Amino acid sequence: MSVNREPVRANNWHESLFNCLAHPGNFCISCYLPCIRYGQTAHRADIWPRSFLQAVLLYSVGFLLMCLPTIWPWCGDMTNATGTCIWLPWCGMWYSGIVFIVTIATIKRGELRHKYNISGSTGEDVLVHLCCEPCALAQEGSHVDIEENGHVQGCVVTADIPSKDEALHLTMLPVPFQVMEKT
Repeated sequence: MSVNREPVRANNWHESLFNCLAHPGNFCISCYLPCIRYGQTAHRADIWPRSFLQAVLLYSVGFLLMCLPTIWPWCGDMTNATGTCIWLPWCGMWYSGIVFIVTIATIKRGELRHKYNISGSTGEDVLVHLCCEPCALAQEGSHVDIEENGHVQGCVVTADIPSKDEALHLTMLPVPFQVMEKT
C-alpha cells in the first residue's frame, strides 16, 4: 500500500517587507525600540531565545556595540595623547555591532521561516536585515502576532493627567488588528 504525499506548499509572510507602516504601533516599536520588538517576536513565537528578557538583552549587546562609538565622549578627537589616530577600534566596534545584530536577527528569521513554513533563504534573510532592519522586525512581528494572536499587537500609550501631588501613570494598551471592508 502506497501513501500519496503531496509536497507541503511554502507560505508567504502575512505582510510584505515594505508594508511596515500598515500598523504604526508595530512600526514605531520596530524603529525606535528594536530590542523590544525583537524580544516580543522571539518570545511570542517560542523560538530562540525563548525568554523575552534574554532576547532583549542579546539584541541590546549588538545595539550597544554599534551605538557606543557614536555617543562616546572622546569620539570628537580621534587621537590619543601621542597624536596617533585611534579611529580603527571605534570602527571595528561599530561594524562588529552591525554584524552581531544581523547575525542574531538572521537566525531568528530563519527559525520563523522554518516554524511557519515560509519560503526564503538565509541569504535573503541577511540582505533583508542588513538593508532594512526596522522593516524586517516589523514584518516578523506582524507575522507572529497574526499567527499567535489573530491580530497585530502594536501599542498605544495613554496617560492619566495627575494633580500636582500625584505621579504620572502610563498605561500601554494593545491595538487590535483592523480590516477595512468595502461596503
